[in-house]
Amino acid sequence: MLRHPQTQPQAAPHIPNLLSRPPPHKAPHSLQQFLGLALASCNLAQFAAMIKKKTGKSALAYNGYGCHCGWGGSKQPLDATDRCCHAHDCCYKKLVAAGCKPKTTTYKYSFQKNQITCGERNGKPCQKRACECDKRAVECFQRAATVTHLPSHYCKNDCLGEKGIPTPPVLTGESFLLILQVPAQFLAVQ
Repeated sequence: MLRHPQTQPQAAPHIPNLLSRPPPHKAPHSLQQFLGLALASCNLAQFAAMIKKKTGKSALAYNGYGCHCGWGGSKQPLDATDRCCHAHDCCYKKLVAAGCKPKTTTYKYSFQKNQITCGERNGKPCQKRACECDKRAVECFQRAATVTHLPSHYCKNDCLGEKGIPTPPVLTGESFLLILQVPAQFLAVQ
């Protein structure tokens, strides 16, 4: 009679709770992932629709772009589009400070003749203000028109990106003013 050695029960593999932390700072790979984000942030679908109508681009093109587009934000914005996302983050922070919940607030808006109009006259203030934040961001995206490929790994380090790629220089207001003060003869190409 053959006896089988007794097998020890194995512990179940550890499965991290991915819902307990923010998503990684990179673009979702599918519409299904994007819709999952929309469920976590009710007005994200409205913001995405605004982006598509005004710019003709998918909202996925902006998620994970630069240092401020997508979840969280750090460092200085890297370009005009990233500055739009930074301004949008600041707008939302002001609403939170005023007692609003802009990420979960749904609102009404209309789109006519390429213009976005937020809310109704008697709409709730938080709804209208959340819509205005999104509207300003979308209009900024349209003006910036620079969404190419600027992955968020540029934001990981002050000097070098993840793979040792130098971070693109960003002109601050102060450095830009210094450039303006340089006499013209030093800027002339010879």
